[in-house]
Amino acid sequence: MTEIFTDLICRPPRKQYTIEDLGPHSFDLHEADRGGEGKACIRHDLVLTNRQGHRLECSHYVPSWIGAEDDAEGRKQPRTWPFQSLDLDHPRSVNSNRDPSNSGSTDEPTDRPLPRAPCVVYLHGNSGSRLDADDLVDDYLSRGMSLFAFDFQGCGVSGGDYVTLGGLERRDLECVIDYLSGLGSVSGIALHGRSMGAAAALLVASCDRYYHLVDGLVLDSCYTSVRGVLRELARSYVGTVPLLPVGAVVESAIDALRAAVLSRAGFDIDALDVASRARHCQAPALIAHAEGDLLVPAHHSERLVEEYGGPKKVEIFPGGGHNSPRPGGFNGRAADFLAECFRSKNASRTCCVQMRRDSLAARPARSSRRRAARYFLYGGGGLLLL
Repeated sequence: MTEIFTDLICRPPRKQYTIEDLGPHSFDLHEADRGGEGKACIRHDLVLTNRQGHRLECSHYVPSWIGAEDDAEGRKQPRTWPFQSLDLDHPRSVNSNRDPSNSGSTDEPTDRPLPRAPCVVYLHGNSGSRLDADDLVDDYLSRGMSLFAFDFQGCGVSGGDYVTLGGLERRDLECVIDYLSGLGSVSGIALHGRSMGAAAALLVASCDRYYHLVDGLVLDSCYTSVRGVLRELARSYVGTVPLLPVGAVVESAIDALRAAVLSRAGFDIDALDVASRARHCQAPALIAHAEGDLLVPAHHSERLVEEYGGPKKVEIFPGGGHNSPRPGGFNGRAADFLAECFRSKNASRTCCVQMRRDSLAARPARSSRRRAARYFLYGGGGLLLL
């Protein structure tokens, strides 16, 4: 029995697919419902290598209409993004193991400013793949953001043998952020994760090395701890047996499962205490959950709301389940939320620079007051943090 549950945790079924399942590399984004015209977009496939040496299969969906210029007849012609000179039918391997503090561009040199757009990284659940991002492409690209999706190690068509529910997946995300932060065409980074992907997003957004690179998060169906999820699932079944010491039986079974997972996949389920990391997050977050989720009940997100250290917004869907499609309009609201995060970041930078200049001009030389640069303004709710 322990072997079966170990497989469910660290070796769930892979979602197999072919590159053709991702659709065409070039496509038009039609906005007939908004009275808009078709907008040219592209999908760039690439391969990153994580720190364990595993191959990560990735796709970057880009609104290539951004930065479009008028031709001789006055028609808009999309600018060429750096990777468009590559053969889009053959994914390339990219060295992503760079220091994120190095902001130098890896894009090809150009005499004109590169077209730039903020990027949202989509992070799938434990049995998912980058295919799951397909439902989000229109909502993010129509708002001028690019969307980066990839298969975690052990998932989809990426390398690796095991899933670790966020333990090693966070390292995969760090690999992606290292790559994106070195692109001159990416003006900011936000994260949209679901279940395991949401946990990985929160873990990275709370760490000292990467928190300043994350401008916003969408955390859908995130759990507070793996042990907590296992405990609730076990109690829902064992608790129906009369005269059984439920607490002792459940904890003993989880301890045995923990040892089996540690032996096979090399990660400790007790090390994934997501709730304790939430208080270290600073980026604005949209925390969402389905009210009818029986696998990871909605109270996990309620706990995250209590612990979360930055600005947050909450959305609980009526009904639904852990893997059910999200209600109509939610993806658009998530895209609007992250678009506002990007806009607020840019506004706060301008505000901080001007406040800093005014402060320096007004104070005496060698003054120890250095507060001006510590103001951050987030839009939407008009929240001013010190």
